[in-house]
Amino acid sequence: MHTPKIIREKAEQHHAQLIQFAEQRGSGLDAARSNKELALRIIDAALAQPAGAILDLTPLMPAGLSREDAFAKTMHVLPFLMGTLQLLDMEWWHETLGTVPHAVVCRLFKDESSVMHEGLELTARNVFLRFRRLPTAG
Repeated sequence: MHTPKIIREKAEQHHAQLIQFAEQRGSGLDAARSNKELALRIIDAALAQPAGAILDLTPLMPAGLSREDAFAKTMHVLPFLMGTLQLLDMEWWHETLGTVPHAVVCRLFKDESSVMHEGLELTARNVFLRFRRLPTAG
């Protein structure tokens, strides 16, 4: 586990490298800077919450993005925050069932438009992705 200070430093370094790479390539510089800004907003919000809390990403998104674009944008920064930094854990959730097993959700991503699980019909409209704050060292 990392301290909040180390988490922020590692994120700053990671995104500085991505920005430098974009500069060298001569493309994607605006996206790299935007991704850094979003990642740091998410980190700051997550670190402000206790371990186990669910992070609401909606208020952290840039204004004017569609749900699809906001989801795509988060997918550029979340793998690093979840993997390398071990700051967030991704889970699938249903209002009645709570956490939905990954294997059940995988069936929704295949050819099935709905899946029966524990007596309830699950669809892409009633199963949601959410992010839980993992514990970090003081």
